[in-house]
Amino acid sequence: MLSFELTPEQEQLKTTARRFAEEVIVPAAPRHDEEESFPHEVCRKAWELGLMNVGIPREYGGLGLGELDTCLLVEQLNWGCSGIANALAANGLATHPLLIAGSDEQKRTYLRQLTDDCGYAAFAITEPGAGSDVAGMQTTFKRVGDEYAITGTKHFISNGTVANWYTVFARPEKTKRHEGITCFVFPSDLPGITRNKMKHKLGQRAADTAEIVFEEVRVPRKALVGQEGQGFKIAMQTFDRSRPEIAAIAIGELQRRADGLSGVSRLDELAGQVNAGALDPYAAADELIAASQDAG
Repeated sequence: MLSFELTPEQEQLKTTARRFAEEVIVPAAPRHDEEESFPHEVCRKAWELGLMNVGIPREYGGLGLGELDTCLLVEQLNWGCSGIANALAANGLATHPLLIAGSDEQKRTYLRQLTDDCGYAAFAITEPGAGSDVAGMQTTFKRVGDEYAITGTKHFISNGTVANWYTVFARPEKTKRHEGITCFVFPSDLPGITRNKMKHKLGQRAADTAEIVFEEVRVPRKALVGQEGQGFKIAMQTFDRSRPEIAAIAIGELQRRADGLSGVSRLDELAGQVNAGALDPYAAADELIAASQDAG
């Protein structure tokens, strides 16, 4: 029989993530939001608890969790702060192309960097003129001997300035739309890469969001993920896997707002009783103040 009940392990995962959100993320969030600073210390604690890189298979040091488990985790982390949760979860987006089409050597090289220590990766596909329209990207590559040279600009890239490595999408020169889009994976410190942190955002200010400029960046043939021309398909398969997490982010944020509104409801109730003469205003004062603080 079909059941929508969570398993004991899934309930424990939710409990662990909520406790981490309450005890670690919520206290740290105001400072990182105000300073627009990356929450390295929170990420380190999450990594030590196994709350990062959860979708990486066990043979590469991860937990090998499925999408439902990942969504349960993402929901609770975003209850704490969506900016910090972005920092904790962005690795997952970067790893999907490798899990979909990467070679075993690429998986050992790059996935292990995230599970052997607290590291970061970034998924670089969005551009100034190509957001949801992936086929509109302008970043290009060309073959130069046994290497590829990549040129272009990526925008709004999560973990862009802190990442140790990137999965990057580009098209061959003089092609249009979906034609030839290809995926690459390579370290973030190669010559020709410039990383600029994007500041003064309206939200998720604790998250690292970056512009990345590639100027004739040379990468070896082994940087190719899958085959030339498979990039658009790899990108769409990545979104198929990751987009349910966007709903989980929204649920976590909305639950936090709903929890705050419960304090507002109590305020209205107490105020009504005081106005009706059913409750002494002095006796209600402490609870009113407490409720106001809880409501934020």
